[in-house]
Amino acid sequence: MQLVNRLKAAAGNVNLADLREDKDLRDISTLTAATGEPPVRIARLSVAHQLAVVSKIAVDVHFAWLEAGFPENLDLLVTLPSEHLKSALENAAARGILDQKDSDYWDKTVQKLKRANIPQPLGLLAASNLYQPVSTIQTGEADYIKRVLNQNLRRIILENLPEISPATRQQIEARISGTDFGDNPDEELGSVIFRAIAPTPPPGGTQWPPKGIGPDPCKITQMAASRSKVRDVLLLDTPLQYHPFFAEPLRRVKTFEYAKLVSVTNSKAIALLEQGMHADEWSEDTLQTAVAAQIVTQTEAKKLSRLGTLSRLAGHNPGLVTLLHQNAPDDLTELVDDTTWNWQVLIDRNQNMLPPGETSATFAEKMATKIELAYPVPYFLHHRLKAEPTGSPLALFHKNNPSEAWLRHDWLQGDHAEFKWTGIAQAKKGAVIRTLAADQRIFSDSGHAWPGGGNARQRLRLCPQHCQAIRSAFRSEKWPLRRSRQPCTCACAGDFSPGGASLCCYSGCGSWWIGADQRG
Repeated sequence: MQLVNRLKAAAGNVNLADLREDKDLRDISTLTAATGEPPVRIARLSVAHQLAVVSKIAVDVHFAWLEAGFPENLDLLVTLPSEHLKSALENAAARGILDQKDSDYWDKTVQKLKRANIPQPLGLLAASNLYQPVSTIQTGEADYIKRVLNQNLRRIILENLPEISPATRQQIEARISGTDFGDNPDEELGSVIFRAIAPTPPPGGTQWPPKGIGPDPCKITQMAASRSKVRDVLLLDTPLQYHPFFAEPLRRVKTFEYAKLVSVTNSKAIALLEQGMHADEWSEDTLQTAVAAQIVTQTEAKKLSRLGTLSRLAGHNPGLVTLLHQNAPDDLTELVDDTTWNWQVLIDRNQNMLPPGETSATFAEKMATKIELAYPVPYFLHHRLKAEPTGSPLALFHKNNPSEAWLRHDWLQGDHAEFKWTGIAQAKKGAVIRTLAADQRIFSDSGHAWPGGGNARQRLRLCPQHCQAIRSAFRSEKWPLRRSRQPCTCACAGDFSPGGASLCCYSGCGSWWIGADQRG
């Protein structure tokens, strides 16, 4: 690479990976004057040397990726799609930055990057970090966080440059390469830009425009007048979990950590990331692609899917996910047995860190609601059958027929021979069928009564039988029910709602009220 050779000759004993441009050293400016190369290219080449030391990939390859505008941070670089990385190398070869190679060579180069022993900031998932504002984190990940924030500060400065000449832009890029948000996080962005452009004002006042900055000082003055503070621009008070700069690193780290929980290797985790399958998105459906591609086995996919489901139920709280993975039943529908109080006790006992503003009670309530929405039928049946006597015909039916086929069945026609009726007397069969039809209607009608279909607890409020247990379970909750204008003529006996209002949804009654809307 000719650029490398010219710079090495001009740099003498200076290591290209250690170039500096600040008030003490002017390495980049010196090499620009000696070679005629733009400062930004020299700065990129210096970064490429630093990256090559870690990745064990050639300097010129990293330089080509930097020239394509890819991130300087290896943790972010490895998250880019392989086709984008390969395309950048092919374009660089076409422009003469790299030697011409065949397609397989670039594929292998990209895969080498993906499988490189790049240190992962695994500590980002630690409870002590996750819900802390990024500017206050003092753990071993603080250096990584600072690096990402500074990289984004430089990006924001460059993105907010006005329309200026290429020469001016290149000089600014070189001069802000050492900008550090930590110098004064409450400083105005315009002041930071001004100091980066004119780092050594002459005695007696700041000279503006600085000497050698280029032909567009007025436009730069407009940019430097920004009143936004660095703290606000970089979202320094935002917790790590919700910070947009760290969304991709967190998803990547979470994928490695969750894969480790079920003994899935790092190489398989990398391959999953390659397919865009982050841990938060794992499910039986999404992972079938990975099974078909022989990335993971069917057994591994089932384990990973379970973790993905637990992550969504636990609000993507890694500490809770790990706890649930160790203690939850294999069949996650059994979680419907647990109440909000159970989840609150679990959180308090294990002292799980929670998002800002959340208490164990509020977080437990959200978890319970997510479980209801994830498994509405099991939840409904669990609490419905709790009110049934042991061995009742309805309980026997659901034990004999554990699938949800009864929800889609036409109970008004046929002999229903496709269902198992073992243990249910013929004389009781009619009552069971009427109850199943009523429950089916509850699910159908409640989808219209509540936006989004409501959840299982809202459906239970419509339950036409065995209301005493339901009334006890929801006595403390308010729901805008109104008394029906028509007397009930069916088995509900006219009063079974938690609030004591008349509400009927049996097929024989024909009228029930929710809020101001009459439904029938």
